[in-house]
Amino acid sequence: MARRRPAIPRVFRTRRALVGYNRDDVKVSIVTPTYNGAAYLGETIESVVRQTEPGWELVVVDDGSDDDSPAIAARYASIDPRIQTLARSRTGVAAARNEGLGRTDPAADYVLFLDHDDVLLPDTLATLIAAAETDPAAVGAHGLAREVDASGAPTGVVLNAERRKVAGSRIAFCAPGEPTTFATLLCDCCLPTPGVALIRRSAIDTALADGPLFDTAVGTANDWYAWLRLTLHGDFVFQNRVVLEWRRHDANDSHHREKMFDAEAAMRLKAVDLARTPDQRRMALWRCRRSFASIERRHASDCAASMRERLRAGDSSGASDAARLCGRHWGRYVALRLGRGPIELPCYRPDTVPAAPISHPSV
Repeated sequence: MARRRPAIPRVFRTRRALVGYNRDDVKVSIVTPTYNGAAYLGETIESVVRQTEPGWELVVVDDGSDDDSPAIAARYASIDPRIQTLARSRTGVAAARNEGLGRTDPAADYVLFLDHDDVLLPDTLATLIAAAETDPAAVGAHGLAREVDASGAPTGVVLNAERRKVAGSRIAFCAPGEPTTFATLLCDCCLPTPGVALIRRSAIDTALADGPLFDTAVGTANDWYAWLRLTLHGDFVFQNRVVLEWRRHDANDSHHREKMFDAEAAMRLKAVDLARTPDQRRMALWRCRRSFASIERRHASDCAASMRERLRAGDSSGASDAARLCGRHWGRYVALRLGRGPIELPCYRPDTVPAAPISHPSV
């Protein structure tokens, strides 16, 4: 049976080609990596086409899909000259973003990375451009994302509506008008998906001098690490309004908790080395230690609970093992809180063998 050809989207039916389109008019380059995203890719592309700001180009990078994603992207590209497609073998979203960036127009003022299941609001580009242009020294601007379910229905959740920052040796909330800085992103990734951020091309070019923008070594935290790298060169203007719909569905990376855990731990260690000033390094090391300490304390508590359960069950040997493991995690917790000794990558579960220590000097 022949595969059904993707239908022409409604948004295109009255304009099969753009009249007067000129690549010199490109103001924003948008990169959308996709892997088996056929269920949502069309809606994502249509949200770009519906932008009130017409000066954009879209590069859809197919990362080795085996569903209809390539055909859907090709169909849109055949209708709108601002859309181009790129096919590659499966190497992951970070590498796909990097390759897509390499295919964009270097003369565009801004770049936005849009995931294949997210949806921009019609005025997203116009809103973020206006915000970024209020501060020429900023590396870009970002807004908020609201969560929708797999069908696109709002869940009532706005992601990361309250931002936090590292302030000395404590964590503080940001005021609504504050920019998002290196200290903000050290605390948490308040940009929950790449599509909420519009980035100046000049800031990306500066960051590229130190290597590809998205680091494959930090797994699913590659976007978070990229934002941290960019804030070494300036802040993000924060726009306190929703600019994107983030879709929650079964294929989200956020469902893979152990993978997310490992990526965040690796990113926090790399952030220490990323810091360029003594103050940035102190903040990064303090946040890394506090984050890992909370994990070790939770593991110690879990081990203590396991010890009690095994004692009640008459398993003295198992209780002894749990007690030793509890002591190990508690010792790490105390050392991290006191800022002593090397930092070890934490384990996702308390009953796994810890990784070899990775040394970072204490402050």
